[in-house]
Order: sequence, then structure tokens, then C-alpha cells
Amino acid sequence: MNTYQLNVSFDQLLSILKQCSVSEKQQIITELLNENPRLKFALFMEKFDKEVLSDEEIKEEIDTVRQERYEKGYHQIKKA
Repeated sequence: MNTYQLNVSFDQLLSILKQCSVSEKQQIITELLNENPRLKFALFMEKFDKEVLSDEEIKEEIDTVRQERYEKGYHQIKKA
């Protein structure tokens, strides 16, 4: 594989990336994440709310979901 060095602006790079197929974009993302583990971790952490939930808040949410599922009849065994 030949290697070339090009000077492109950020906007030019974005324009090039927008022309890539979905699979090419996925390959680029994979390469970027493999190149920089800190980026991978930062993206992972963004998936979580910045707000930390207390044990009580978690328990309340679990109880709410369980009650909703009970009211919808998910607790009953379905006969085939």
C-alpha cells in the first residue's frame, strides 16, 4: 500500500468522510478507536448519565418497572 501525505482542512476532511459508505465509516471509527484507547473510554463513559444514581433511586426504578410488568400480566405463565 502506498502512503501519501496530504494537507487538508478539517472541513475538507469532513466532506470526504460524508462521501464514504456506511461500512467505510465503520472501519474509520474502528481504526480511530483502536489508535486511541482514551477516546474509546471517553465514548464509553458518555453512554452513562453524568448524574450518579443512589441505591435508593435504583431500587425505586426497579420497583416501578416490576409493578408495571405485574400490572401488564408478565408474571403469569402462558400456556402453549
